[in-house]
Amino acid sequence: MRNFVEFYNDFFPATEDQLSFFKDVAKDFAEPAKFLQIGSNTGTLAIELAKQGYDVTGIEMSQQLLDSSTMKKRNQLLFVRFFKLSVSEIKKYLGKGFYNVIFNLDSRISFGNDKEKLQEFFYTAKTLISENGKLVLNLYNYEYFIKNNTNPERKENCRASFLTKFDFTSKEKAYITQTIEYDENKSFNVIEHYPFYPISKKEIEEMSKKAGFSKVDFYSSIKLDPLKEDSEKMFCIIS
Repeated sequence: MRNFVEFYNDFFPATEDQLSFFKDVAKDFAEPAKFLQIGSNTGTLAIELAKQGYDVTGIEMSQQLLDSSTMKKRNQLLFVRFFKLSVSEIKKYLGKGFYNVIFNLDSRISFGNDKEKLQEFFYTAKTLISENGKLVLNLYNYEYFIKNNTNPERKENCRASFLTKFDFTSKEKAYITQTIEYDENKSFNVIEHYPFYPISKKEIEEMSKKAGFSKVDFYSSIKLDPLKEDSEKMFCIIS
C-alpha cells in the first residue's frame, strides 16, 4: 500500500468535474454544506472541497492513506477531518442526520462486503444523512463485466499503468485484483484476489428503498451522462 500512495494521485486526482458536481449539489443546503467521504484515500478531493468552504469528513481504513491525508491537511486552516473508521463503525462515532452529502467514488463500498453488509451500509447512510440529503456512489457496472467476461480498461500515464481484474466465480464468490505496473517490468498488487460483492443496478434500487430512500438516479459518470448497457461505471444519486 505504501507504494500505491506514491502513485495514487496520478490515477485518482481531484478533477474539475468532481468539484463542479459537488458545488452544484451543495447549493441545496445551508452553508457550509457538510460532506462525508467514505474511503477518503489520500484526502485530495476532501481537501479540495474544504478549500471551497465546505465542512468535510473523510473516513479511511488504510493507515498509509490516512497519513498522506494528514500530511496534506497540515498547516491548512480548513474544515476537514480524517478518521480511521470502517463503514461498520461510522454509525457509532459520527453524528446522526448531520451530513448533507455522503459519497464514495471508487467502488470500495463493494470491496470486502457481502449483500447483507451492503444493505447495512445503506441503512447506516440513511441514519447519518440530513433531511433531503444525498448519497452519491460511483461503482463499477458489474453486470456489464459479468455479461462480457471482461475487465475495466487500464489507466495509464507517463509513470505507470493501473490494472483491475475481476474473477467472477459466482455472485457470492467474486474477487478483485488491482495492479500497478511501472518502470517497464516492475509491478506490485494494490489488492490481490480480494473478495467483493458485484452489486447490480436493481439491488442498489432495492437496498436504497429498503433503507428509506425514495429515489435513485443512474448515470454513467459524474458529468451525468446517460447510463448504457456498455457503461463501465454507474454513477448513482440516491435521495
